[in-house]
Amino acid sequence: MIPLWQKNTRTLHESVVQLLPSTPPTDEHGRRLVDEARQLIDLVRLDGSWGVHNPRYTQELLNQARGKLMEARGPAATQPAASPATRPVSLVLPVPKGAVP
Repeated sequence: MIPLWQKNTRTLHESVVQLLPSTPPTDEHGRRLVDEARQLIDLVRLDGSWGVHNPRYTQELLNQARGKLMEARGPAATQPAASPATRPVSLVLPVPKGAVP
């Protein structure tokens, strides 16, 4: 079960990292959102466990980062529906019996 959690978390991490803009937004609000998202992404990466201790929390951090990046793009941002690199990924994993969520 642990390798599955880690794989799913890494996949989600990679999809969120791909949303990081190559150039920072020009407005202050957008820059703040990107900075906050980058901190969440770095927190998951630097922990190094890839969610083994608390996969739901780790994935929630990455989903929050994705939300901040999407907000920073603004309402006019559109994404191609067929592109797996930019399609939002939400993962919810079952918790084995006896495990503490």
